[in-house]
Amino acid sequence: MALQFNLAANNPENRVGLDFPEAYVSFVNFNGDKLFVTFSLAIFANATARQETKTPVAVINVRVERELIDTQEGDTQLAKIYNYVKTLPLFEGATDV
Repeated sequence: MALQFNLAANNPENRVGLDFPEAYVSFVNFNGDKLFVTFSLAIFANATARQETKTPVAVINVRVERELIDTQEGDTQLAKIYNYVKTLPLFEGATDV
């Protein structure tokens, strides 16, 4: 499970300040309790950068109410988190890769 999208240079999550038209999003980890789910996403310049274990251009840590995750489609917790991530404004227009 991964997403690809255009990470613009002026996006506040972009630590590098360059355009990444093929930015690749990978899950780093996820954790949860009865009330909240937390997860981290690494954003790489592209899929090749991820495969070559380059440094991410951004890392995003998210904490969300479990209820928002549990209402997503998916057979596993990770699938539900993945579907939730696709609803976030930053990933609007992202494609599954």
